[in-house]
Amino acid sequence: EATHAGCGLPKVRPRVLAGAQQVVVAQPSAPLQDDHPVARLGEPQRGRGAAESTADHDHVGVKGRHGADTSPSEGLGDGYCEQPLSKLAFEVDGDGGHMRADGSFDVVLTGGTVYDGSGGPGVRADVGIADGVVRAVSTDPLEISASTEVVDATGRWVMPGFVDVHTHYDGQATWEERMQPSSWHGVTTVVMGNCGVGFAPVHDADHDRLIELMEGVEDIPGAALHEGLAWDWNSFAEFLDAVDARPHDIDVAAQVPHGALRLHVMGERGANHEDATANDIAAMADLAREGITAGGLGFTTSRTRNHKTSTGAYTPTLTAAPDELIGIAQGVGATGTGVLQVVSD
Repeated sequence: EATHAGCGLPKVRPRVLAGAQQVVVAQPSAPLQDDHPVARLGEPQRGRGAAESTADHDHVGVKGRHGADTSPSEGLGDGYCEQPLSKLAFEVDGDGGHMRADGSFDVVLTGGTVYDGSGGPGVRADVGIADGVVRAVSTDPLEISASTEVVDATGRWVMPGFVDVHTHYDGQATWEERMQPSSWHGVTTVVMGNCGVGFAPVHDADHDRLIELMEGVEDIPGAALHEGLAWDWNSFAEFLDAVDARPHDIDVAAQVPHGALRLHVMGERGANHEDATANDIAAMADLAREGITAGGLGFTTSRTRNHKTSTGAYTPTLTAAPDELIGIAQGVGATGTGVLQVVSD
């Protein structure tokens, strides 16, 4: 379900959790041509760095573009070669460092073909990294000092990581450091909390309900969720803290799920698809606003009959009235940021 969005994420300031910023170095599966796929990506090669928001990331770009992770929008085929490669992903710590006065770099990627995600053709260029940030992309050779690590990217593509905007790592991100399989394939940012399902906010009595919803909607085994989820949170902000407390191989962004929100405020009434009262709507709007303020990327809901719990019940959000959706959207809008996602028949 990965979306390789050439324009990157929306221009919001989410809390991007405990991940790593990467420049992906991939070898084509055939002699370098624009219509061949990239190789299957392997494990990152260096240490992890945290980033607080996508707006803080500096990325490779021939035109000096800055912002969220982007991907090449052309030149990528549908197939992937199967052989592992020796130097596939190179991790860049996003610590916001500055160019040194002497212009030197910690790392220089040389000889690769750079795709910056803008849709333009690949350009053979060097990429210079200093203090964990991409500082230069040049068609002329960059200066290499005695302390510079040189990565020969000749015959390979150099590009920003892909953004997978639709994932369901909500459970895995709390107990696992590697966001596989996404991190195997050049994805460097994943967005979870989609389809209105997730694990916060939550009352302690509703753990089983949220697991049944995730199991039914996304076919994630309930046994794994029961075993893995620590449930050391109640609010959405506390859930973000729990995710942030564990290092991850890629960046993680979360959204506020309507299913959890409805159960948290309405309990059994919410699960049984009863209409929300004005007080219910106000409470859900407040919680959605608090979730976005805490660092959520947006709010998600589902109105498709394909989404059922593992017991066969429809998702709690299926028949939510327009007043409820508008009220929650107004709560999100009050923050001045955030996105809305609706899955519908």
